[in-house]
Order: sequence, then C-alpha cells, then structure tokens
Amino acid sequence: MGAGRFCRSYRAGLNSSTLTGGYSEECLPRYASRIGIDPAVLRPLRFFLWVLHSRSEYQHSSPMLREYRSPKLCVESFVALWEEELCGMVR
Repeated sequence: MGAGRFCRSYRAGLNSSTLTGGYSEECLPRYASRIGIDPAVLRPLRFFLWVLHSRSEYQHSSPMLREYRSPKLCVESFVALWEEELCGMVR
C-alpha cells in the first residue's frame, strides 16, 4: 500500500490474462456457487466492500492509531480501490 502500486496490483488480480487473475476467474465462481450466491454478484460485492472498508477505517482511526500509521493513506487507498471497481463496472 505504501508504495502506491496497490491499484495496479488489484487490477492485475482481476485480469484473467495474469496468473492471479486467471486463478480468480477460475476459483471465485466455484466458491460463490458453493456458498450459495450468484457469481454475478461478486463484482458489486467487491464494489461495496471498498466503501465499507473506507468508512470503517475512517471511523476506527483514533489519535493513538495515527501515530503508527496513516489513516488517511488507508482511507484513500480503499477509495482508490473503490474507484477501480467503479471503472471496471463501467467498462
């Protein structure tokens, strides 16, 4: 996260032509089916996940926590991942 390459890595993980993306494309639909959800909802769930994480990170950041890590960096990172999902949904 600190290196700023998280969006590029995340995007690669969703691209079926990459090693990680290929595994995701193969495994996630099977996983969704086994837990009883429609694989078509995985992308909207990921979109919501980043909204939830961003909000949670902001709410749970305390003055003591700020001394050890930057809540702003985490919140901005989650918002950037949310934007990645949004852009992918529009494409």
